Amino acid sequence: MANKQEQQQLNEIQKKNLEAAMRLAQLSIENSQRIMELQVGTAKSLFEEGVANAKALSGVRIRLKP
Repeated sequence: MANKQEQQQLNEIQKKNLEAAMRLAQLSIENSQRIMELQVGTAKSLFEEGVANAKALSGVRIRLKP
């Protein structure tokens, strides 16, 4: 009887550990997605800023002293 009870307890512990591991994996995926969204947003902003700076510089005329 004790053996069956111990096996049930072990199964319950394994089930809880698996559920915890699944939650951790899900959180990890969600955090990775958020980080990627931040990186894409930052890259987009930097690119747009670079384009704006290039446009501004292309309109500047440099005068050289004769």
